[in-house]
Amino acid sequence: MPASLIEIVQLPSGEIVVRRVDTEGERTDAEPLAKINFSDDAREFMGDATMEVARAMIQAGLDTVSEIMDEINDMEDTVDNGDDDASPQGFSERTLH
Repeated sequence: MPASLIEIVQLPSGEIVVRRVDTEGERTDAEPLAKINFSDDAREFMGDATMEVARAMIQAGLDTVSEIMDEINDMEDTVDNGDDDASPQGFSERTLH
């Protein structure tokens, strides 16, 4: 995905979305890239920190994608250099807990 500007907003429904904005900062009409919907219990527990938690979740996701892309690029570089046994560490099997 090409680099672009994104914004994190809380909709009137309470749902938090990540969506693209154009270079002038205007939102696009495209479907949100991601949605976060906390239960009422979770919202009550987090209180005013709801958006901060959502931002942290989104940042963790972006960091993970970056790490995966680095692993793929490293694997491609290794394969291009003739090492057929190369595979990104932990890439073939991922377990999320």
